[in-house]
Amino acid sequence: MLLLALVVVVEELKITDLSNEISSLNNEVSSLNQQLTPTGGIRVVSAEMASLITPAGPTVTITLQNEMGQNVTSLEAVLELSMNNYTYGFPGVSLSNPLKQGQSASDTETLINGGFSTGEAYPLVIEGTTQGLNFTCVTSTEITTGSTSTSPSTSMSPSTSGGNSSTGLGQGGTPFLYPVYLTSDDACTENGYGVPCGDSSLSDAYVFNCAAAAASASGCTELVTSTLIPSNSYLITIRFPYVNQTGEPYWANCLFEVEGDTAPPYAYCVMVNSTAFIMAWEGGPPA
Repeated sequence: MLLLALVVVVEELKITDLSNEISSLNNEVSSLNQQLTPTGGIRVVSAEMASLITPAGPTVTITLQNEMGQNVTSLEAVLELSMNNYTYGFPGVSLSNPLKQGQSASDTETLINGGFSTGEAYPLVIEGTTQGLNFTCVTSTEITTGSTSTSPSTSMSPSTSGGNSSTGLGQGGTPFLYPVYLTSDDACTENGYGVPCGDSSLSDAYVFNCAAAAASASGCTELVTSTLIPSNSYLITIRFPYVNQTGEPYWANCLFEVEGDTAPPYAYCVMVNSTAFIMAWEGGPPA
């Protein structure tokens, strides 16, 4: 009986020691997980549209800040608009050049056929790598009108970077030296139809508040009423952006159609905010 009791005691001691070892290992694993698991997230600092755009469409810069608590070694964001998704690759963030805690990274992309509205939040899916672990953050952001930069770039700094750069355009945000803008302050006719009139004054340009519709396959159709002779009103359908199409001039980025108008149907459109644009073409030097 004494021998049996000793065996039981020894076995209990072994079980206790094994339990202690397992508990110690669990604590070590838990501690290691706490060191490896991100404690924060990626904050969207801004999503800004340049006040002037490229012929292909609006240019939007997204700036993200690292609040993961660890270095981020890769970063990608997908902006989901109603018609298309747009991927921001943040090429400046890498294993050899990580985005440290508190730092911000910016990436700029041209949103070809991209239409959006101010005051509306759009989904933004952020993916990346930190400490060898992959992470995904799903959030949303509004797109605001910001700087005039139109050149894609990526930058990192402890705070949000900014600044302006040359647009490489002509007068009034167009590629023309002597632009004329579609206006409703005049009255023009052709074959008995009201047709678009041009004015060299940028302040008199007619503003189309339908950028999202213009980016669709059917385009934006709007009634332009002459303030001089209201009976000379006409319907105009505009597709914008509209680029790299057969027969389209190299400088054009939008296509328009007006019944009775025999002029070439191409123009250069310029965004004036995130939902509105104006239309222009070359007018030639003043007489």
